[in-house]
Amino acid sequence: RCFLSQELYRRAIEAADSCLKLDPDHLKALHRRSLAFEAIHSYQAALLDLQALRRLQGLSIETLDQREAALKEKQANVERSTKQEEEDKADDPVGMAMTNVKERFDEICDKYDLRDGDAAGEVADWLTSGEWEVTAKRVAQRFKMEEEDAQVFLAWIAQGLDFKVRNAEAQAEAAAMAPSPSLLDS
Repeated sequence: RCFLSQELYRRAIEAADSCLKLDPDHLKALHRRSLAFEAIHSYQAALLDLQALRRLQGLSIETLDQREAALKEKQANVERSTKQEEEDKADDPVGMAMTNVKERFDEICDKYDLRDGDAAGEVADWLTSGEWEVTAKRVAQRFKMEEEDAQVFLAWIAQGLDFKVRNAEAQAEAAAMAPSPSLLDS
């Protein structure tokens, strides 16, 4: 019970598991493990423990029914949310592709310790120096990366540069379409 009150749910599950190894019908262990599973959103596991409690008549029928209904509703909400996320991904494959590349870029920056100011500046200087043709192979050699990581790294930078160009073009176009200040004064 102490682990539950301290919100140490994984430890509560481990403690209940240990108890249930000794006594598979231990009501308090089943109940507490069910509560811990619910807290970590493992609703299916919590429901299994509730079924065991029902079989052992460990809680009142009313309490079991209420908890079971609540857990099933939570599980249904998770399933609906997951389905919606999958539909959203299917509706925007380009956006998801960019998101995936960005996530990989972040992983690569962490993996090769490229986030600190010195490393980031060095990367920027090297990439913009114009001394070299920037290729994945050269980036991999220079920053001691795997070549596949260098390709993803450069792909994200290329997407960023492309976005910057498109944004600048859109701003220039918007500025060209805006009425000139002298026309507004008349």
